[in-house]
Amino acid sequence: TMLGSASRLFLRQPARRRALKLVSPRKDWLRATLRSMSSQALPGQHGSLSLLVREDSHTLHVPLPGVPGVTSFEFKGASSLQEVARRVKERDHSVDRISFLDANGDPVSDATRLAELQAMGSLFVELNGFSFGIVAHNASAESQTDRSLLAKLEKEVLAATQQTMSFEEFVELCKDHGAHPNNAIAFLRALESKGLLLHFERSADPTVRSTIILNPQRSTECIMRALDVDGDALRAAAREKQAKVNELQERIKELMTIKAGADVSALRSMKVIAWGSLAYLTSQIGVLAYCVWDLYSWDVMEPFTYFLGMGVVWVSFFAFARSKEYPAYDALRVRFLKRRRAKLYAQRGYDPEEFEELRLTLRTVQQELNVLQARSQQSM
Repeated sequence: TMLGSASRLFLRQPARRRALKLVSPRKDWLRATLRSMSSQALPGQHGSLSLLVREDSHTLHVPLPGVPGVTSFEFKGASSLQEVARRVKERDHSVDRISFLDANGDPVSDATRLAELQAMGSLFVELNGFSFGIVAHNASAESQTDRSLLAKLEKEVLAATQQTMSFEEFVELCKDHGAHPNNAIAFLRALESKGLLLHFERSADPTVRSTIILNPQRSTECIMRALDVDGDALRAAAREKQAKVNELQERIKELMTIKAGADVSALRSMKVIAWGSLAYLTSQIGVLAYCVWDLYSWDVMEPFTYFLGMGVVWVSFFAFARSKEYPAYDALRVRFLKRRRAKLYAQRGYDPEEFEELRLTLRTVQQELNVLQARSQQSM
C-alpha cells in the first residue's frame, strides 16, 4: 500500500533508526521529519527540506532535532551554505554536526550560494548523521500560476475524502478547473509547499512514484500510529496481556480452591476409613475373646481364627496380584487417596491437565507482559 511504502522509506536503515532514538528522543522531531517528506525523497533519506529560491531572498524549511515542528529560516539572496550551518546551530544547540553533500556523496563547499542549489540537481544535508534531501523551488514559477485556480485546487484537496490520488487524476483535476496540463507540476509543487500534498516523484517503486498522498497530515498520523512513537499500541498490548494474566490467575485460583477442598475431603475420608478399620479390628478381637472364654472353648473357635487369618492372607495376595504393589498400609493409604481425589475432582470440576496447561500459559503470558512493560518504560 501507499502508506506501507511511505513508512518503508523511513524505516529502511535500522541502524539509523536506532541512532535517531539516541540523537533525539523527541517525538515532535519525528513528526516534523515525517511531515517534511516530499516528492524528492529517495530511499535511504529520512525526509526532505524545502528551499524556496527568490532573486533577493530565500526561505528554508527544516525539521530540527531540538525544536518542535518545522523551523523556517529567511536568508538574503547572497547567503551561502556556511550561513545556513551557522543559523541552524544557533537555532538548535543539539545540532553538533551539519554537512552538505552532492548526489555522489561528496562534500559541497560551504561557500556555495543558495541561489546556485537549484542548478546543482540532487543535494543532501546531514544533521547529526541523518540525511535529508534539499528540494529547491523557484518562487517565480509559483507567481506564474493562476492564484484563483490554486485556491480551487486547494479547496478540492482539503475536501477530498480519499487518502491518495494518481498523478493522472491530478492532471485531470487541473484540466477540470481550466488549467493547462503542462502547469500541473507547478500546481503540484505549490500545493506541496503548503503541506497539502505528498509526492515521491523519484521513488524506485512505480506505484509510489505515480501516487499522490492527499492531506499528508492524516497519513503522517497513520505512520505515527504504525511506528507507535507515542507507545500507545505498546501500552494497549501490555494492558491486554495484563487482562489475560488476571483472567488466568483468577481461573487458577478457582481451580486451586476446588483442589484444596477435594484434597481435604479425601483425607477426611481416609481418616474415617482408618479409624473405622481400627474399630472393626478391636471389636473383632473382643468377639473372639468372648467366644473363646465365655461362650465356647478354644477348641471350637480355633478353626474360625485359622480361616479368618487365611482370609486376610488371601485378600492381601489378591490385592497384590491386581495392583502389582505390596499391600502395605502406606501403599493402601496412597492408593485410596489417589482414587478418592480423582473421584472428587471429577465431581467438583477440577481437571489436573487443565490446571497444568493454565500454569504454563500463565508463565508464557507473564513473560510476554514483562517484555512489553520493559519496552513501554524504555519508550517513555
